Amino acid sequence: MLNKNRIIYGFETIIDPYLPLMYNTCNTPATPLNNAHPGGFFLFTKRFKYEIAKPPKTFQEQVDLLKGRGLIINDSEKALQNVSRINYYRLSSYYVPFQINRKLFKPETSIEKIFRLYGFDKKIRSLIFGALEIIEVTLGTKIAYYFSHKYGPFAYSDPQYFSRGFKHYDWYTKLEESIQRSREDFIKEYDEEKNLPLWIAIEIMSFGQLSFLFRGLERTDSNNISKDCFGIDEKILSSWIHTLVYIRNLCAYHSRIWNRTLAIKPKVPNKLAEWKGIPNSKIFLCFFDI
Repeated sequence: MLNKNRIIYGFETIIDPYLPLMYNTCNTPATPLNNAHPGGFFLFTKRFKYEIAKPPKTFQEQVDLLKGRGLIINDSEKALQNVSRINYYRLSSYYVPFQINRKLFKPETSIEKIFRLYGFDKKIRSLIFGALEIIEVTLGTKIAYYFSHKYGPFAYSDPQYFSRGFKHYDWYTKLEESIQRSREDFIKEYDEEKNLPLWIAIEIMSFGQLSFLFRGLERTDSNNISKDCFGIDEKILSSWIHTLVYIRNLCAYHSRIWNRTLAIKPKVPNKLAEWKGIPNSKIFLCFFDI
């Protein structure tokens, strides 16, 4: 993100070259409405911004910059290797607890501490990703089993079996696209002109598509799945699935997990004593649930 101090905003006044300056004088007064003469002129404004050029730094210059800000670097060669494989601004989030301000590190702060924190975050992502796989596979299995036994193996292609307001066409179109792209062996057994039974189609769905499917179920169906399979209210489960999809995407794109404030917050079952007092905005809530 560009520093706001490095952006200068202004307004550029533009007179459209394709529109003549509309200014007419006439000896005879114009009659109102249909016979009125055009007059005056038009000005068009457009917002623009200028960015002050900031030359890129070499990896060595980045290491020197950190040293200049008080960061202890005992092994310059190793620091250079690490900085050359991990983007400076990816690391910058891990500087925060060790900084007095943006341009000064706290005394006794070494680059090794920062890389240990970075490695810790990497391990957290790996653990969460593995746990989310279990949740995703279990949820898909339960939905496919329940829905297929109640409505039939191909009923998922019919919007009448879903709640009103569910964007079935959008969801189903994306699912079909995913099926067309898939190269899974179990799909090859089926005729391309025929729908897949839900217990196979569910294996092609992304976690996001699965979450969207769950939110689109009739209330009684989603509630039965939630309570029978997970022992919680469907509104709680639905919000958690939505949050876990978001967290999974963070993990998949190697984003920071440590000390993150959740952009998509789950509902917390406050009626249960063990959940009271737990904020729903921090990532450790995910660990509590998993």
